[in-house]
Amino acid sequence: TEALKAAANAVDIDSKQSIDLTQYNRLFIAHDPSTNFCSGAIGQSGLGGSCMTKNTSHGAVNASTDWDSWSGSISLEVRIGIAMHEAGHSLGLGHADMLRFPDLSRIGPIGSLPPSVGYGDGYDVMGFDLRGHFNAHHQFQLGWLTPDNVINVNNNVNGSSYLIEPISKPMSSPTAKKALRVFRGVDTSRIVRTDPNSIYKDYLWVETRSNAG
Repeated sequence: TEALKAAANAVDIDSKQSIDLTQYNRLFIAHDPSTNFCSGAIGQSGLGGSCMTKNTSHGAVNASTDWDSWSGSISLEVRIGIAMHEAGHSLGLGHADMLRFPDLSRIGPIGSLPPSVGYGDGYDVMGFDLRGHFNAHHQFQLGWLTPDNVINVNNNVNGSSYLIEPISKPMSSPTAKKALRVFRGVDTSRIVRTDPNSIYKDYLWVETRSNAG
C-alpha cells in the first residue's frame, strides 16, 4: 500500500542519517493530513500493527507501524492520546466498549449480553477518554499485570471484601493487588478464538481509579 511505501521511504531516510532502526520493533509515523494515508482518519493501526520489513545499511528492520495524522489544529494532549490509542492496537488491544444493561441493578445471566457501544468506556484511552489508562483486563493481557496483581474471586462468594489499589497509580510493591477477576461461569454460546476446542470462561473484571495520574 502507499502507506507502507511511505514508511519504507522514511526508514531509508533515517538509515542514511545513521539512525539504526533495527533496534526497534514498533514505529510511530506522524504525517500531514494532506497525505491521506489513513483515509481521513486521525490515527490508524491494525491489531498487532501493520508489519513492515525493510533492508537498510544497518540490517533488516522488522516493525509494526502506527499512523497518526497530526495537523497544527490538534492539541498536544490529543496527539498524545491518539498515539497511546494506536499503540494499544499495535500491541493487540481492541477498543474499550461499554455494555448498556436495561436493568442497572444486575448484569443478567451468562450469554445474554446487550449490544455494546463502541469506544463507550469513558475512562480508558482505548475508549473515548484519550487520557485514561488501559483497563485492568487489557493490562493483564499485555502482561503489565501479572497473576500476583489480580485477586481471583468465585461467583458464589457473598459478603466478602477485598482491597485493591487504583489502577491509575504506580504499584506499591511487585505483588500489589490491582484488580478483581470474578469468575461468573462457562458461556457455551461463545468460543475461544485462539482455541475453538476450549471452553469460554466468563469473567467480570473490577478495578478502581483515582482522580489523579
